[in-house]
Amino acid sequence: MLAQQSLRPYWYVFIAYALAWLLLLGWMFSIGRRMRGLEDGGTGNRDA
Repeated sequence: MLAQQSLRPYWYVFIAYALAWLLLLGWMFSIGRRMRGLEDGGTGNRDA
């Protein structure tokens, strides 16, 4: 009975899940870049 059910009505759940993972990975990448900038002496001055 479960094999006959379609997951088509839940496509937006899969899209939202993938989008959440992409945002999380992008956030982690951003934090990694900031940490690397601090280790290099903090030369990334945003005020200039």
